[in-house]
Amino acid sequence: LNRWSIPPNAAPVDFSSLGEGSSIDPQFNNGSKSGELNMSYGIKASYAINKKLSVRTGINKVNLGYNTNNVVLYRSVGFSSSSSSLRNVSSGNSNNSSSDNISVISGEDLSTSSPELLAASNTSINQSLGYIEVPLEMKYALINRKFGMHMIGGVSTLLLQDNEISIKAGDFETP
Repeated sequence: LNRWSIPPNAAPVDFSSLGEGSSIDPQFNNGSKSGELNMSYGIKASYAINKKLSVRTGINKVNLGYNTNNVVLYRSVGFSSSSSSLRNVSSGNSNNSSSDNISVISGEDLSTSSPELLAASNTSINQSLGYIEVPLEMKYALINRKFGMHMIGGVSTLLLQDNEISIKAGDFETP
């Protein structure tokens, strides 16, 4: 019985949502969202207690991202940026940049009474997340032959490393 195993791992991750809602702002709850295909990579360590049971842990870097579609971008002139800011987003800009007076609104919330906004191009908001994952798992061999079947259960700790939001509209992109 070879007790220790320390393999690298890499896997594609498709990030999407089955429900409605938005972590950016409630006005985007009913809008369309699309996930991005990202990567998870790291190293795993496994210790076999016996032929059927092993304990696994490791460390992984998990990158996730998704787009909130049907967003309209406009420059707010004469309004304070706090009146049209996104509820769950902090800009982090301490200086007055040109993007401070740029606002977004859900395309679902536009009415025909605002024709100047309808001429704006369709825009998307991209949120990129990065986590460090530290799992602790138990692996049990249900069938342990040439082809096996295993049951794996456990918990993971996800440590947030990156959380960036950018707005993309044609050639325009905010950091």
